[in-house]
Amino acid sequence: MPDEARRQGAERTLAASVIIPVFRDTERLRKCLRCLEQQTLPADRFEIIVVNNDPEEQLRLASATHRLVLLDEPTPGSYAARNRGLREARGEVLAFTDSDCLPEPDWLEQGLGALDAQGVDRVAGRVCVFALSDPPNAVECYETFFAFDQRSNVASGVAITANLLARASLFDKLGAFDDALLSGGDIEWNRRATEAGASLVFSDACRVLHPARSNWAEISKKVRRVVGGKVAIEPGYSISLIRSLLPPVEAGQRIFGTPGRPIRDKMLALAIAYRLKLYRYLIQRRVRSRSVCAER
Repeated sequence: MPDEARRQGAERTLAASVIIPVFRDTERLRKCLRCLEQQTLPADRFEIIVVNNDPEEQLRLASATHRLVLLDEPTPGSYAARNRGLREARGEVLAFTDSDCLPEPDWLEQGLGALDAQGVDRVAGRVCVFALSDPPNAVECYETFFAFDQRSNVASGVAITANLLARASLFDKLGAFDDALLSGGDIEWNRRATEAGASLVFSDACRVLHPARSNWAEISKKVRRVVGGKVAIEPGYSISLIRSLLPPVEAGQRIFGTPGRPIRDKMLALAIAYRLKLYRYLIQRRVRSRSVCAER
């Protein structure tokens, strides 16, 4: 079960607290922090909380213009790290992003504005995926079509913490992320919030940038993590072998229904979509086999 959201009851003296978990990703974290130092929201209205999830590394970070809080969380997992951050947060709104994200200069201003203008509890912003290669390779092509689809997430009542702003009072009411989960904890918490009646909207103007995964090792690692998380959250989750062998029709419709992209990019993305469809089935079987063996 999740821990309490805030054990100490820190005073809410700021408009927002930005919470960033990090695990052996210092260089990209520094780029993220530079983006946060360029926010249009005045520096005295928000704090930045970085939670180091690697007990073997000591982070050395500083900011001359912003309140930067450095914390350590030895319990493995980004949700344990986020929970450590939110217990210390002093913002009325908790803004979550990741160490490999690059928030746009008006990210916080747009997110807070959407919360207030629409009178909602949560805002999920767009995650803009960009390729590092030119032209993009096959995995990057797939990522730019499918990665981090917050609009679809919101339609399902959930959101990911690469770009999420939520009122701190909601965590006080519902509790923290389930830190027993190593994947899918943001989906689980947001589903819990939606079921409790908390409102959620998508904001296209509240944006962070995210580099596309660029090789099979990176994207397959994500699939293993996500499928494992889904099996943990939804015990009935199952992938059919027959459906896995069929061409990815829905993916193809989305790919070829997107205007302005070269046919090369679309074909490469479709090839990765089919390969991933088969791979998800194999990973699901493997995860379930381990679960069965553990129960015996």
